[in-house]
Amino acid sequence: MRAELATDQYGQGFAARWDELVDWDRRLAVEGGFLDWMIESAPGPALLDIACGTGFHAAHFLAAGYQVDAIDGSAEMVEQARANLKAPRPDVRVEQMAWDDLRPLSSLRYDAVICLGSSMPHAGAEQRRILLRRLHALLNPGGVLLVDHRNFDYIVKHQAMPPGRSVYAGNVKVTLEASDAATTTFGYRYIDGFYRTLTVESLSFDELRDDLRAAGFSHVDSFGDQRLISSADDSGFFLHRAVRAATGWPSPDDSTD
Repeated sequence: MRAELATDQYGQGFAARWDELVDWDRRLAVEGGFLDWMIESAPGPALLDIACGTGFHAAHFLAAGYQVDAIDGSAEMVEQARANLKAPRPDVRVEQMAWDDLRPLSSLRYDAVICLGSSMPHAGAEQRRILLRRLHALLNPGGVLLVDHRNFDYIVKHQAMPPGRSVYAGNVKVTLEASDAATTTFGYRYIDGFYRTLTVESLSFDELRDDLRAAGFSHVDSFGDQRLISSADDSGFFLHRAVRAATGWPSPDDSTD
C-alpha cells in the first residue's frame, strides 16, 4: 500500500466531517486516563503525534502539559487540526508531512511518539518497518511509542467487526465492506447520506509486535480494550506500548534504511 493512499482517502470533504465520527468528550472519558497512564514513564514532555488527524490526541496531551508536535499526511486533516487546536500557538506545531519524509520539528528527539486512531495500517509492510526504525531513532533513551490498530485478526477470520469496545462514539455507522489477509475496507455512512470508504492493511497483532521488536524496542506491552494481553483476542482495538532502551541509541539519521 502506497504512503499517499491515506491522504487520498481523507480528501474531498471526509476530513472535515471526521469529528462527527468521534465524540471528543465521550472518547476522552473512555481512553484519556488510560493513555495518561500508558505514557507516564516518558522521560520528558516532548511528544510527537505522527497521525494527528483532526487533533484529538494532540489536544489531550497538550492539556496534560506535553510539548506537542503533530503531523498528518492529509492536508485537509491538518487544516482541521489547526482549527481545533487554534494553531499556530507557542506550545504546538501542526504540519503536513508524509511518513516517508518524517523529520523532527521542535525537538531533535522526543520523549514520546504516538500513532493512534488505527493509523498505522495505512502503511504497507515495508514502509511500516522503515517507519518504526525511524521512530526508534527519534526517541530519547527511555522514550515511549504508543501504536494502536483495529482487531484485524478477528475481522479477517470472522468477516465481521469484533464484539469488543470501539473508541468511536459519534452518530456515524461504520461497516465492514470487505476484508482479507492483505487489506480491509470500512464504510462510513452519515445520517445525511454522506458516505466514504477507507481501505487499509489488515495488520495483525503478532505482525506489529514482531516489527516493533525488530525496530529495536527493548520492551513491548500489548493491550486489548485496555487489558494487558499476550495474544489476539476479541477486543475491538489493540494498543502496543514500546519502550526505547536507555542506552545504545544512534542518531535519527542512522536507521532510515
